[in-house]
Amino acid sequence: MHSDLARVLRVLSDRSVGPQSDAQHAGAVAANGVAAEFYTEDVHPEDWAALQNNLGNMLASSGARTEGAAGDALLSRAVVAFRAALRVRTPDDRPLDWAFTQTNLATALRNQGNRTDGQAGLTLLDQAVAAFRAVLLVCAEDRNPQLWSGIQNNLGNALGDLGARMPGPAGAARLAEAALAFHAALRVRTQDQHPVEWALTQQNLCDLEHERARHDTCTDDGLHLRAALAHADASLQALDPVRMPHDHGVTTALRDKILAAIAPNG
Repeated sequence: MHSDLARVLRVLSDRSVGPQSDAQHAGAVAANGVAAEFYTEDVHPEDWAALQNNLGNMLASSGARTEGAAGDALLSRAVVAFRAALRVRTPDDRPLDWAFTQTNLATALRNQGNRTDGQAGLTLLDQAVAAFRAVLLVCAEDRNPQLWSGIQNNLGNALGDLGARMPGPAGAARLAEAALAFHAALRVRTQDQHPVEWALTQQNLCDLEHERARHDTCTDDGLHLRAALAHADASLQALDPVRMPHDHGVTTALRDKILAAIAPNG
């Protein structure tokens, strides 16, 4: 009962904003904690792991939209919860549950890394990359194409974040690996079958090529800027400005910025 209440409160909080959302998130976390007192790891391991995974999702969602040290603390607690769930959800015994929780862990680590300065942030992003790659060892393209392509897309984002912050050849290598991951995702995320996912991955490639043009190892920024422009144009073919105004607006603004950067070079 308490776990059901936690799920309801989390759904409501995700649809709300401001103090009401914060209160519902707090209630969801509290309800989840009460349920965990009944479903313990040693007696009910599967239920306990599910509760830990749900707790991690609630903490990660709240942490992602909470600024400063409070948000950082929530994300840290989310990582702890996901790691706890993975004690039960192993790739051998529960591969699909493991893959979903491992993906949740990787996403939380990426969010942590992007909020953390210096080497500590790079370490967290590197852990996120490793966590996404671990999922790909279990999730095959032919068996779970949708999940596989989503992981490839997320891996590309984490590699792009990492590469943009790393100078020199090491950073350039991470950016190149990110491009490979995005292009792999597009093998499944085709424009005909999955137009929205295709457009969002094209958007990610636009961001990536723009970063590659700005990286300290770049010797031909025009090459990457033109590639970024092509991906922006492709993305805008499928991004509906009415149904997806945020993504359409972000891509349009980046496209204008790229055009301005290309102009001086002819």
